[in-house]
Amino acid sequence: MKNNPYQMNTIHISSKQFFVITILFIVGDAILYVPALIIKEAGHSMWIVGLLSLGEGILLAFMYAKLGNQLKTNSFLKFLEKVSGKWLGKILGGSFLFYIFVDLLLMIYEMGSFMVTIIITETPIEYVIIAFLLVVIIGGRLGLETIVRSAQIFFPWFIGLYLLLVFSNLSNATFENLLRISNLCLKEGHI
Repeated sequence: MKNNPYQMNTIHISSKQFFVITILFIVGDAILYVPALIIKEAGHSMWIVGLLSLGEGILLAFMYAKLGNQLKTNSFLKFLEKVSGKWLGKILGGSFLFYIFVDLLLMIYEMGSFMVTIIITETPIEYVIIAFLLVVIIGGRLGLETIVRSAQIFFPWFIGLYLLLVFSNLSNATFENLLRISNLCLKEGHI
């Protein structure tokens, strides 16, 4: 019997690998997209929102990894059907897949917009988006396990560069703003 290249294979990634790709996704999204929304709403207190978001992202990644451990034999879509019934599970699963598709398109646009705005300003955004789409297509052809292994290799580099970014910006921090927050909390009786 001939092997079908489009046949679904069983994919095995560990909860640690899932944690790594979730952290990379959440932090990458937070760097590209969230700052504009935070600045609009939070203003000068955006660093507090950033810290809270980082904590929330790590908590979500941990919860996703725990959920992945619970679903060792089932897919997430089959889990939704099992928990909420056949029809509602299919509707929730379809909604989830639609959300993933729309979010993927938004992420590719965000990366293209970031690159064109900050790094390669003379390049049309269409070419950058096409280049990112080619990377996504190649990653999809190579499979999730390959993507996860490469993410695991680059994760220590990511952590090092992220900490370098944070520590190099500490000189711009004004710690008097912390006193304002503690004074405000004292006035409102939160502490």
